[in-house]
Amino acid sequence: MTSSGFLKGLVCFAVLVCSSTVFGQGQKTEGKKVSGASANATAAEDARHDNSSKEQAQITDLITSWAPEVRLGVRLFYDNRLSNPGANLASSCRTCHVPPEASRGRRNFSDSVPFSVIPSSGKNTTMRNAPSLMDVSLQTSFNADGRFTDLKDALRAELVSKHLGWEAGQELQVKNEVFALLLNDQGEDLLAEGTYLEQFQAVKGLDLLEADADKAFELVVESLIDYLSTLTTKNTSAYDAMAFLNRFNESLSGPNDTPQELSGRVFGRVANQEGRVLIRFPNIYTEEAYLGYKTFMRVEPTYNSTVFEEETNIGNCVACHVPPKFTDMRFHNTGVVQEEYDSAHGDGAFGKLSGLAPSADTGFRIYAGQPEKMDLGRWNVEPIDNNLAAFKTPMLRNIQKTGPYLHNGMYDNLEDVILQKIRLSELAKAGKLINPDPEYMKMNISEADVPHLVAFLKTLEEVQGKEFRDYRIENVRIRQDPKGEQSYEN
Repeated sequence: MTSSGFLKGLVCFAVLVCSSTVFGQGQKTEGKKVSGASANATAAEDARHDNSSKEQAQITDLITSWAPEVRLGVRLFYDNRLSNPGANLASSCRTCHVPPEASRGRRNFSDSVPFSVIPSSGKNTTMRNAPSLMDVSLQTSFNADGRFTDLKDALRAELVSKHLGWEAGQELQVKNEVFALLLNDQGEDLLAEGTYLEQFQAVKGLDLLEADADKAFELVVESLIDYLSTLTTKNTSAYDAMAFLNRFNESLSGPNDTPQELSGRVFGRVANQEGRVLIRFPNIYTEEAYLGYKTFMRVEPTYNSTVFEEETNIGNCVACHVPPKFTDMRFHNTGVVQEEYDSAHGDGAFGKLSGLAPSADTGFRIYAGQPEKMDLGRWNVEPIDNNLAAFKTPMLRNIQKTGPYLHNGMYDNLEDVILQKIRLSELAKAGKLINPDPEYMKMNISEADVPHLVAFLKTLEEVQGKEFRDYRIENVRIRQDPKGEQSYEN
């Protein structure tokens, strides 16, 4: 080590010892190293630490085959010492974004509550429902309002935010605390492969004693991205098997296609396959899910409905939830804010708002008795009319493991979400929805379509490779026309 490096290390150590808070396992300490729950921790804190240890022990074997940089990222993702040690709750990225391996497969990088509990001087929760992190590295904007266009910027903001117990203006303290953690760590948590000093040296080729707080902070961000970049959907669902078996999407879509063009090509293929009675299903695929698929993909009346003057089963869902990721990454006003606001303040209350400008109140949760507070989504970032109350289209893959749903966590089940879409579509057509998304005007579904759409959405749950192979090869059947005869209806 150079003499300047040694002096830097000495200065950082002095900062560490003199700091009023030093990272232990999320515990507040006075100028000493701690590991695990401290002697004066409450029973609840001990239980939390014990549960965390058991959970980490369960995934240790899983991550041994992962690349070293990914394992470092996982360790940081789970490390609740990144949160404010003076707050009332030790939290990590994993607290709100619960991985499948930490939830017996029940969650997919989101938690199960409308608003996540976060560290603070009192009781506090997030402003919005925690989104899944799947495919986050492939996105072009981040947060429900697209406030960030770079993943590094989004992570920098999260690490110094209320989500980890920090307040505005504490950025310098955060960086110093993170640097102190990396220098003082003893490598005693179950996901450690030595100390952070050793692990960063091995993975990043950098001696942290030669770095400073800013460089260390950036390395944490980079390491988290190393892990997040592995969280990608694999297109291994029952839906993908069905589409593969019938070539419904293969070679049907191009990079410049509109959703309407894709829908037209899909239904051309559907008509051809159904006409020859050649629709193939994985055995797990139901007729109900197939009907839901067609309703989801239908953007206009088909030949059959036109002949009989019917315009039902037009979900137009594909207009925003475009395969294969089932999102267009854009922002739409679906009427969620208006419905919630009117529910709290009376019918028509949202429509009476005028002359607003972005403020802390327009980026707030809605509360009864506080009409000035609302969450106007994308409009807070880019205040133009089309962005009023608009939010980013969520991905639908593995959707059963990401509820409750909507940016405000309003609904626990998919049935209620679809019923809300029906209700708000009718309001839009009646001219009662402020700034409605034009795609609402094309929807024409009823309660009878709800179970079909739910059945289809459930087919978007991904499975492991062997099971997916069975969907496509071993367990396949020819669809029997439900009417018992050849039909061209689509």
